[in-house]
Amino acid sequence: MSVPTRVLAALLLLLAPAAARADSVPARCDIFPKSSAKASAVLPCTYSQRQGVVAIQRADGVRHDLRPRRGRGNFVDERGRKALRVAGLGKRGQIFRLARETVYV
Repeated sequence: MSVPTRVLAALLLLLAPAAARADSVPARCDIFPKSSAKASAVLPCTYSQRQGVVAIQRADGVRHDLRPRRGRGNFVDERGRKALRVAGLGKRGQIFRLARETVYV
């Protein structure tokens, strides 16, 4: 292996772990049952996003894994059901409309 190839290989090994990490933040999740204007629960959660895939891990053990679909804000959940990210909270967070509930993160 030539010196430039070794240097390149070393750089790739150093950068690979950083590239594999998701951006995660601790957050608060307000859970609204479908068609309800009142939250049924307010829980600590962790929000993460990597390459467009969103994960919401709630303190009650529920996890939502959302894969991007065609169009901005369109997702599919872990069971293949439609999920939407909608505007409404601005810089304060995000709203996800899922099959059975809406989650404010």
